[in-house]
Amino acid sequence: MAIKKTSKAQFERFQNTFMGWAEILGLRDRNISFEMEKLPEAVAALRETLKGEKAWISLCSHSEEKVDERATARHESPSRACDGD
Repeated sequence: MAIKKTSKAQFERFQNTFMGWAEILGLRDRNISFEMEKLPEAVAALRETLKGEKAWISLCSHSEEKVDERATARHESPSRACDGD
């Protein structure tokens, strides 16, 4: 299967969808950063500080799978990013 590059538009939809969930959950004040990087075994990843005050959300830059950036953003939702409260 061919490896496909994630487009800038997909990355922007991923960010917007994720932040939409942050708004719904009242978590827009959290320090959330987005990255696009090579993720060898995942489509997306979430990393956070122990207390949940900072979260890094990554979307794969290249994938063999078709990336559904909106569904992926919902899966990595702020409720997971901010469980530290």
